[in-house]
Amino acid sequence: KIAVPAPGETRLRATPAARRRAAELGVPHEIRDRMVVHPTFTPSDGPVSTAVAASIQQVTGRAPTFMASPGTYDQKHFVRIAQVTDCISYGPGILELAHQPDEYVRLDDIAASMKVMALATMRLMHLETGTA
Repeated sequence: KIAVPAPGETRLRATPAARRRAAELGVPHEIRDRMVVHPTFTPSDGPVSTAVAASIQQVTGRAPTFMASPGTYDQKHFVRIAQVTDCISYGPGILELAHQPDEYVRLDDIAASMKVMALATMRLMHLETGTA
C-alpha cells in the first residue's frame, strides 16, 4: 500500500506522485478519498459571531480574534447536514495544546467561557445582558 498523502503533502500534489510510483512498481492501484472534510466559513459580522465577540469583550475586557482553525470540528455537520450556516467554534484552552499529551485548560478559562456562552445566548435571544 502507498499512503497518500504523506505528512506535509497535499492531496493535489500527492495523488499524481502516488500514481507514478505505483506505475513504476507495476502495482495495480486505485486512489479513493476515504474522508473529505470541506471547509466551512462563518462571517465575523454574522449574528453568532458578533454576539460571541461582544460577550468575550464584556467578560474578558479584551477584543476577540477571529481565526481559521487548523483542525476539524462538528461545525461541518451543522452547516452541511442541518443547514445551520451561522455556526462557529468557541471554547476555552490553548489551541496549540489541544489533543496533546500535556493538554490542560485553566478553571478560570472554563468559567469565563461559560459566561461568554451564556451572555451570547442571551444576546441572540434579545434578552438583557447588562450592557447599554
